[in-house]
Amino acid sequence: MGGSSLPPECPFPVTPAAEQRARDRGWVVFWAILEAAFFSLPACALARPLRRLNQEMRARFPIAHVLATTTLLAACSGAPVTDVREPTDSTAAALAALTSQAHLEGAHLAWSRRALARERAHHLHLASERFALPAGSSVELRAFAFLDRHSDVIGLPAPSNALVRRSNLVDARGGSHLRFAQTIGGVEVVGGELTMHVSSNGELRSLDAHLVPSDGEAIEEATVSRDDAAERALESVRAAFDDRAVLRVASNDRVLVDAQGLLQPAYRVLVDIAGSGPGAMQVDVHAATGKIIQSLNILQTVVGSGVGSLGVKRELSVSPDGAGFKMVDKSRGSEIDTYSANQGTSVPGKLILSTSKDSWDTGVPAGAGAAVDAHFFAGAVYDYYKAHHARKGIDGNDGAMISSVHYGSLFDNAFWSPTAKQMGYGDGGIDLKVLPAALDVVAHEFTHGVTQASAKLTYQGAAGALNEAVSDIFAAFIEHADKADEQNNFLVGEVIGKNGPLRDMLHPSSTALQYPQPAHMSEYVVTQQDNGGIHINSSIPNNAMALMTIGGTNDVSKVVVPRGIGWEQSEKLWYHALTNYFLSTDDFTAAANQTLEAATDLGFAESDRNVVECAWIAVGVLTGECKPTDPSGDPQTANPTAPRGEADDADAGTGTSGPLNLRAGKGDSDCAVSSGPAREGRCAWILGSLFGMCALVRRKRKK
Repeated sequence: MGGSSLPPECPFPVTPAAEQRARDRGWVVFWAILEAAFFSLPACALARPLRRLNQEMRARFPIAHVLATTTLLAACSGAPVTDVREPTDSTAAALAALTSQAHLEGAHLAWSRRALARERAHHLHLASERFALPAGSSVELRAFAFLDRHSDVIGLPAPSNALVRRSNLVDARGGSHLRFAQTIGGVEVVGGELTMHVSSNGELRSLDAHLVPSDGEAIEEATVSRDDAAERALESVRAAFDDRAVLRVASNDRVLVDAQGLLQPAYRVLVDIAGSGPGAMQVDVHAATGKIIQSLNILQTVVGSGVGSLGVKRELSVSPDGAGFKMVDKSRGSEIDTYSANQGTSVPGKLILSTSKDSWDTGVPAGAGAAVDAHFFAGAVYDYYKAHHARKGIDGNDGAMISSVHYGSLFDNAFWSPTAKQMGYGDGGIDLKVLPAALDVVAHEFTHGVTQASAKLTYQGAAGALNEAVSDIFAAFIEHADKADEQNNFLVGEVIGKNGPLRDMLHPSSTALQYPQPAHMSEYVVTQQDNGGIHINSSIPNNAMALMTIGGTNDVSKVVVPRGIGWEQSEKLWYHALTNYFLSTDDFTAAANQTLEAATDLGFAESDRNVVECAWIAVGVLTGECKPTDPSGDPQTANPTAPRGEADDADAGTGTSGPLNLRAGKGDSDCAVSSGPAREGRCAWILGSLFGMCALVRRKRKK
């Protein structure tokens, strides 16, 4: 079939109406050219008589002047003037005015906006430099003041009443990263969220809003009780499991979901399942009709890898228990408890006890010593996050880290249960060996807990694949911190897999793997199985991370990433992006651009940011050509006497043109209508033509 070759992130076609709007914008661009000619080029003799006409027009039509100036700024920055699916509306006009205001204040601001094809939510991205927030006594109050002042920009009336702060994290450079949840009438809107990133001196760095517009529509009243909703959820889950399943409602929250084009009241019921196998179901029950809106299996399973070996003797921290001992580690901020399911399927099971502090988990039917490995590696995961990222435990608040070993019979897997908030490990026996014997198994699954406590990436579609990738990525970081090996650290399951590695982050599609995965977006698998292919497509961000860390060549695109940024910078980059930037609905394009913004936050040199971008280009998530990655071309390297802060400011863009390059964003500009010269050359083309015209006029006058 023919048609446009839009990337997967642009699922909607460019409509004829959008093309007409692009042509209409040409007249505004023409006026913007006149603005530049009459006010920026006073030396041009031809401009002098026309400048008086322009001043008169500016006085009579001030709005046209603002729009023209804004359009010229947008043309030079690469920001789309408006969304391709929506006509120019009050939000777009407000964005244009804000852009003009920022310019008048000496700041730079770019924005991109899109409507999502599969839901009513709108995504807005603002990227700015030197744009001060309103005065206030705290970052949070200043943020709310900005949002209320520019509510038309956000597309949400009275944001301070509609948004609830989830967190405010301060990074090592003094920047603040705020997360807000959207609410209506005090009820949280699923998928409605906003993040703001503010520099240490109170200037807005960027803003991302993924919001569901209510448009003042009447939302049905909740007539179903919370208990009734829980019973209906349990009934629907029980129908999918056998009679041995033991069901427990882990949480039951009132929410608003965007279903069938309407905001509908619902109870989001999380059900923990035990007795016939591990399970965790998310069930949305309509709060007015009692019908099931959606059921989703959210048990987060995928085998990790490790460098540990079976039978290795390890030092453990345990606790006295009467005349004996119990497998409870109280030496860290988080209490680490290890249980045994005794080949059953109920968790946590029984706390592991021993009469000797030096003899544990012996005399079991299978997997002897699994508890020793699980207990030891849980401590190693805690120590990694504490030492490398100053994180207090998996949930960030030093909550307990609970593991259950000997889960099931011949169970070839490990899992993180979002409902029970704990780990579970099988003893293997078919294709795998004892699972907790591998450090990466423990690291991968516990990292699901970190994601649950921070970005809350939805366990479905591209966001779910990103969720899985994050766990693989930090499993590699933790393994590397334990024993550095740039080849084996990227292999998944080489120790516990009986048939060799299960995954290879450097070469995901290798035929040596039992189950090859996509290495490039051109191989992205669209499927109704596996929550939309979350365990299949996770290899694409995995490969991007591997390439940006040590460099290499993508096996499909053959794009070469000449060098890596190193393990230390890479782990800081991914942690900062996960905990401060990623939104629950993010796809790969959003993740790519957010890692670039995180790199700017962390003060990465331009060449290092180019490495990050090149890795995403190599796997087909971003488009274009790789920029120079030679550190010798960095401004701070070329001028080592310049203060670090000044070098960072001068290098704040995502490209090579410094602070005037405002193309940082979410990749949304790929979805915008564009005609004529490429955006990168549009401003130069306009100004070059004008200077050329002036030169020609002067030459004729001299003759």
